[in-house]
Amino acid sequence: MEFARNGIQVNLTVQGEVETLSDTLQVTLFRLCQEALNNARKYAQANNIDISFVVAEKITLCIQDDGIGFSQIDSLQGMGLKGMKERVQALGGRFSLQSQSSSPSGTQLYAQLPIV
Repeated sequence: MEFARNGIQVNLTVQGEVETLSDTLQVTLFRLCQEALNNARKYAQANNIDISFVVAEKITLCIQDDGIGFSQIDSLQGMGLKGMKERVQALGGRFSLQSQSSSPSGTQLYAQLPIV
């Protein structure tokens, strides 16, 4: 696994019945994870990435790393994070991102989507 070879520990927690989700939701969630993992690997210098995925009345995805963080202004520059937010909003969901480059505390991405 590429992350293990680079010394990055990825932890995944899944609760609920993922197989009941529509193809659209499954692809959206996959793309969000893919982009977040790529960003953490390429830019964050993270050692640990935690992914929490809960299917209940709504779908909740939380991805957190322990990397160096980044400026919120920088996040508006790239298409990746902007695209993630647009994907979530297009399905009627909420998207938030918290990170600071001034005090390395990592980055936390949070998405909540309705089950459609």
